[in-house]
Amino acid sequence: MVGWRDSVWALWLRLFHSQFLRNTSLLAFASLFERGCALLQTVLIARAVGRYEYGVYGLLFSTLGFVASVAGLQMGLTGTVLLARYLAQDKAKAVAVLKYIANFTWISALGLAFLAFPFAQELSIWLFKTDGYMAVLRISGLLVGLGMVVGVQGGILQGFEDFRAVAISQALGTLVPVLLVYPAGVWFGLLGVVWVLLFGVLLRLAYGSWAVYQNRLRHGLFLRGEGVSFGEVVWGVSIPSMLVSFLVGLGMWFGAYLLTRQASGFEGMASVNVGQQWRGPILFFAMTATTVALPRIGRYHALKDEASSKAFSRKMLWASGIFSSVLCGLIVLFSPWILSLYGSDFLMGQNIFVLFVLGVVPSLLAHVGFQEYLAKGLLWQVFWMHIPAYIVQVLCCVLLIPTYKGVGYSLSLLCSSLVLCLTLWWVSYWKVEKESPPSTPIRDEVPSSTET
Repeated sequence: MVGWRDSVWALWLRLFHSQFLRNTSLLAFASLFERGCALLQTVLIARAVGRYEYGVYGLLFSTLGFVASVAGLQMGLTGTVLLARYLAQDKAKAVAVLKYIANFTWISALGLAFLAFPFAQELSIWLFKTDGYMAVLRISGLLVGLGMVVGVQGGILQGFEDFRAVAISQALGTLVPVLLVYPAGVWFGLLGVVWVLLFGVLLRLAYGSWAVYQNRLRHGLFLRGEGVSFGEVVWGVSIPSMLVSFLVGLGMWFGAYLLTRQASGFEGMASVNVGQQWRGPILFFAMTATTVALPRIGRYHALKDEASSKAFSRKMLWASGIFSSVLCGLIVLFSPWILSLYGSDFLMGQNIFVLFVLGVVPSLLAHVGFQEYLAKGLLWQVFWMHIPAYIVQVLCCVLLIPTYKGVGYSLSLLCSSLVLCLTLWWVSYWKVEKESPPSTPIRDEVPSSTET
């Protein structure tokens, strides 16, 4: 008993004294809370609006996510990568990066918000085969625009390594909507749901603006920005990361759109959307850890400490793979009970749900493996490695969805995830073989700066 207590106490002390583990734990608890609220929210929305409208909700947010990832040029990731690179050594460049990101994001956000108003009828007919969702699309324009600003604020706060602010922002954005979304859905349908989600985004926007301002004060980032051009910021990080999101988002959106064109397609999309939501609990640990790890890997790269960077990345990969596999197995095991929460008619989509969840593990391993490329600014390599997976996904969608409907869509995502993971492994192995001279001896030593 004494040994057990000593082990627990030693683990607690290690957690307390390691900055990385403190940040990871804080963000993990916040992300777990956010994912729990998000899952409860999806159950409440499905119960409130029914399976058909829940399918409409799934296609709507698949479209919004795709548009935001492209229009925003992944400026949140740009803020994380470049702030981690410049904050300690060149504050003038950090200020310039913040200025470029803020100006571009607000222009894009306002453009998206206003663009939805005049074309709402055409978009409603094109996406949902009816003009009955015009008001939903207009509010969604505001939602996607302001949500893009919130996402960029989160990336900037991660670059500052202010994960406490990130956690508070996540809590604000999920707790309030989950309390209001069910009555809003029952009384006003999908339009009420979208209004509640917009309110949650406004709360995060207000807090995020204050948190970014406080961090700029703390780091003295109110001097004149210089030393880096907008073209360098966009071409080096934003454009390739946007193209990656474009490929991934277009593939998923194309599959969702093709699925909803089939008979009973929106019901199948409802099952796909449930699977999409339950990918969150599997992804949250790895996403949380990599969010905290990216600035650290960036610092290792700036210090040219490649040994520590590679050792740290290997630990992340092993931990993420084991955790995600176990959690994926549990979700598949309890899938009948999970689907019954949404309604008895959702049980018909169990095969869609299981296949969708199984595709998370290779996708997650690829995401973790890409962190070293992101920290080094090798985003064009990341983009090229996504192309084979994208081609496979589109081909599978075209070939499988007309025959197998939702099962075909889930299979297409599973196949593309496997291709992406294998492509990353092959390229990384080839680079190691090319860069390592055959005569170099293998030394059994542990890098001194691999603190976890």
